[in-house]
Amino acid sequence: MDILRYQINDVDEKLLSLLKQRFDLSKSIAEIKKNDKSIVLHDPVREKEIINNLKSKKIIDDVIIEQIWREILYLSKCVQKDIINK
Repeated sequence: MDILRYQINDVDEKLLSLLKQRFDLSKSIAEIKKNDKSIVLHDPVREKEIINNLKSKKIIDDVIIEQIWREILYLSKCVQKDIINK
């Protein structure tokens, strides 16, 4: 069991690093949105596109994808909102 826990810890660190990359990209997008008022913060079509694309890969259960990415997208919007409102 220790080996499996070590592997989980390793995967968690990789996920954390990838999330940091994603939020950094989201911050860059926020800077663009801040300077171009025609681009909206919330784009439900884009969000649906992202989630549907991930679901189509059939790697993990659709419900899991939906829950995880809804939270990631929500937090991305929070990050962007902070930048846009500065």
